[in-house]
Amino acid sequence: MGVAGCSASIAGSAYDGMLPDEAITTPAPADEEANLLAPFPTAGWLDGGDRFAIVLGGSSSCPSYPVSMVVDDSRTLSIEIGQSGGPACTADMKLRTHVLTTPAGLDPTGEITIRYSESETAVLPAL
Repeated sequence: MGVAGCSASIAGSAYDGMLPDEAITTPAPADEEANLLAPFPTAGWLDGGDRFAIVLGGSSSCPSYPVSMVVDDSRTLSIEIGQSGGPACTADMKLRTHVLTTPAGLDPTGEITIRYSESETAVLPAL
């Protein structure tokens, strides 16, 4: 068993809160109400597809951040999520947006699925 070390975020920038207004996103379903525990949308294109932003939620004292990303195929991106902070994290929920450079190999003319884990995903719409 290895010891987990601290890794730096691969995001170009990050800030507290949701996606910027100019982000190109998949519209929320009409019957979906605002839910801070599961915000929608959680990903959006920026700068005509040169960059994209993702929203991650977690403890304000131990925020989550993107550690690495792999292009699985032209329509699927896997992002490994890390967590900063120590062994004791506050039991609150804070949303933080991370802006990343779009990696080579993705085809933004079609919908892109971003996988964070086996069960968590976000969607970037076709441009």
